[in-house]
Amino acid sequence: MPFEVWDPFTQDYLDHVPEEPGVYRLTDEDLQVIYIGDAIGEGKNLRIALQNHFDGEFGECTQKAKAFEYEVTTDTSRKQELLDQHERPFGELPKCNQ
Repeated sequence: MPFEVWDPFTQDYLDHVPEEPGVYRLTDEDLQVIYIGDAIGEGKNLRIALQNHFDGEFGECTQKAKAFEYEVTTDTSRKQELLDQHERPFGELPKCNQ
C-alpha cells in the first residue's frame, strides 16, 4: 500500500489491516503526522500494533489519532527513513515520537 492513502482511525478500518510486518503513520484531524511506528520483528504485525494504539496501550497521544496509513515491509530501516523525511521539513519529530 503506498503512503498518502489515509484511512479513518476507526475499528472498522483497523479490522482490515493485514497481519503482516510494516511501518505506519498516525495523524491528527488536520492530517498532520503525530506518530511514525513500526511492527517489524518476531511476533509483531501491523494490525496488532495499530490496535494497541487505538486501545490506548501506548498512551493518550496516539490514541487520539484520527487517520492512519501503513506500508507492508520487512525493511528494518524504513521507520528511520520516515522519521528523517518528517524531521527535515519540520525541524522536529512527530509530537508522539518525541
